[in-house]
Amino acid sequence: MKRILIVEDDKALVIALTEALKGENFDVISADDGNRGYDLAKKEKIDLVLLDLILPGMNGLDVCRKLREEQVQTPILMLTSKKEEVDKVLGLELGADDYLTKPFGMRELIARVKALLRRQSTLAAKIEECAFGDALPLRAVCQENVETSCSVSIGGTVVSDPSVRRDNVGAERGRQWSS
Repeated sequence: MKRILIVEDDKALVIALTEALKGENFDVISADDGNRGYDLAKKEKIDLVLLDLILPGMNGLDVCRKLREEQVQTPILMLTSKKEEVDKVLGLELGADDYLTKPFGMRELIARVKALLRRQSTLAAKIEECAFGDALPLRAVCQENVETSCSVSIGGTVVSDPSVRRDNVGAERGRQWSS
């Protein structure tokens, strides 16, 4: 069962969202402030975050930015009354995957949630940390699709080799990579 985190301070909206999402067989948890939402997104296994922008504590933009800076790749759908184009663009540029303005239709929200989860499961990135002796950890990011291949980030430089598959990343230790 997919787990959704609602970070929203409007209690009535949280109840409505929770009922609608549970009706679609999602497990739902919630936080009524940005700090708690950030903590839950980091500590719990969450498949998608519904994130308000105007929150007590840490605002939604900062929650999104911090999660992305810490490499949390959970899809984020921003729910907000901020309708200006600049707000939408800023939210998306800070790492949100989608942006829906209030008021919204529950059917549209459910459709967007399902689309984000479908995309996430189709293109889910598998991250493996590989330690190379005393060297810095090497982060191998493998896209799961028909032709699974890996890209490797070394000190911010991304190198890729389609012949390296997710199931043999460990065997690639010590390999000379070129960008």
